[in-house]
Amino acid sequence: MELIDHPHFYQWTILGLTLIVLTYAAFKIKNEPDQYEETSVKVKLQDFTLKIPSWWGMTFNNDSKLQFERTDTRYEWAVTFEVIENELDDPSARLSHLIDELKIKFDTGFDQENFKIGNVQIFRHEGMSTENGIKRVYMDVAIVKRTDNKKYLEVISRSSILNGCVEGPYVEKVLQNIEAE
Repeated sequence: MELIDHPHFYQWTILGLTLIVLTYAAFKIKNEPDQYEETSVKVKLQDFTLKIPSWWGMTFNNDSKLQFERTDTRYEWAVTFEVIENELDDPSARLSHLIDELKIKFDTGFDQENFKIGNVQIFRHEGMSTENGIKRVYMDVAIVKRTDNKKYLEVISRSSILNGCVEGPYVEKVLQNIEAE
C-alpha cells in the first residue's frame, strides 16, 4: 500500500501541519519578551516617555492621546494613553471612578495596586472582568501621576480574555518603564 493511499493520510497531514504552525506560534510568543527589550521604541506623549513594543501599531495620535493596536494580527485588543491636564488629589479614587465610567466589574481576586517608579506613581487595576454586565473582557486600567505636576496619564487596555493574557504583560512592561520629565 502506498503512503498516499493510506486511509488516514490526509488527517495525519493536517495534524502534522497544525502542530508545526502551533509550534511556530509558541516559539514566537515565547521570544516576545526578548524582542520587547531589543526592539521597543520610545514614544513621547507630552511629559511622558513610553517604551512601546515594536509590534504595536499606532492607530491614533494627537497632542494628548495615543492609541495602539496589533495591526499585524486580528487580535481584539487596543490600548490608549491619554494625558489629562487637571489637578488630581486622589489618584486611587480617580481610578475607581474611571472603572465605573467604563462599566467594568473586575472578578474577585483582581484588586487595585499602586507602585512608584522615579517621579511617577502608578495606580492600576487589571484582570478578567465583565463589561456592561454582559461581555467578558480583560482590562488593564491605570492612572499615572507625576509627583510634581498637575498632569496625569490615563491608560486603558481592553481586549478579549485570551488576547489580554498575550498583550497584558506588555502593557505592564510599558508602565514599569515609563519616564516622566
